[in-house]
Amino acid sequence: MRTTIIALALSTLAVASAEAATSFPAKPMRQAGTLTCSIEPGVGLVFGSTRPTSCQFVSNRGGFVQPYGGQLDRAGLDLGIASAQSITWRVVTPGGASRTDMLNGMFTGPSAEATVFGGPGTQVSFEFGGDRVVLEPVAHSGQAGFNLAAGEGRLGIGSTAPAVIR
Repeated sequence: MRTTIIALALSTLAVASAEAATSFPAKPMRQAGTLTCSIEPGVGLVFGSTRPTSCQFVSNRGGFVQPYGGQLDRAGLDLGIASAQSITWRVVTPGGASRTDMLNGMFTGPSAEATVFGGPGTQVSFEFGGDRVVLEPVAHSGQAGFNLAAGEGRLGIGSTAPAVIR
């Protein structure tokens, strides 16, 4: 009898959970703003590199601008010397929502560059696990130097000042 009551309670809970999940569908991913980063020159050290960055997030819907600082790391093959560069990413979140300090953390994703004297590298999408924030590259200033790199890119950033309302 006791087992039957527990089984009935658990099945009722499972049905209620399934109904709740279907009544609140996940929000579609939309652009929340742009993140533009200036990346310092660097030297590839065979098994990776670290380059300091300064970034600015411009919110589409929240009406604010926020500065970030951090570094762009690459784990994997990285040979050569690269000049400073600028990269702009589209910041995509569920429903396009944005809030201050939302980009604090570590973004990871595949990364590749091939530069002979001048040209663009390729920084592929980065994703921040828990909050479902995705960075999609939209513009790249190019760089000068000689560099061959492929591996996992990691962009670790944190806000350096409070957001400024536009």
